[in-house]
Amino acid sequence: HHLPPSGEHWLDKYAEDVSTKGMRMGIEEANAFLMVLSPKYFHSEYCCMEVHRALTLKKPIRPVYNNTAYTSRDALKWIPKELDRLKQINFLSVSEDFEHMKLDLKKIQSEPM
Repeated sequence: HHLPPSGEHWLDKYAEDVSTKGMRMGIEEANAFLMVLSPKYFHSEYCCMEVHRALTLKKPIRPVYNNTAYTSRDALKWIPKELDRLKQINFLSVSEDFEHMKLDLKKIQSEPM
């Protein structure tokens, strides 16, 4: 599995239907789930719902974190014990700098899931 090329994936932030139903449908239709981690990711009801849906549907999950502000060690600490299995997935980093971010996203899209 590879992530779909840019423009062919669903991102809740830019979806027309940002209701819970719309988020669930977006995840159902996606080939993979890109989990953009932050220190408060698992404090968000919507983020938790999305990752739960992706796990339930057995979607390939790719955790991503901001490498400008955090390390992979930081990101691993954000995963709750109940989801320790996510720590076995290769975490990828994305830069805050837009030009670097574009390169990071191309790298993520080309890597096998």
